[in-house]
Amino acid sequence: MPRRTFDFQCTNNHITERFIDAEIREVECPECGELSKRIISPVLIGGHIKSDKWARQHEKAARK
Repeated sequence: MPRRTFDFQCTNNHITERFIDAEIREVECPECGELSKRIISPVLIGGHIKSDKWARQHEKAARK
């Protein structure tokens, strides 16, 4: 099965990124243990991230 990187968001608005099988739609949030659902990620345009909020969230996650 193809594996890809997907973003997931839980009900507490924690966003996590996972490299998983493409058919998986939900995972456990590593921060709070709640159910996280797959979300559509912002798109890179011209090598720049479209959303500053998205960039801040991913920088925070990378530091952990």
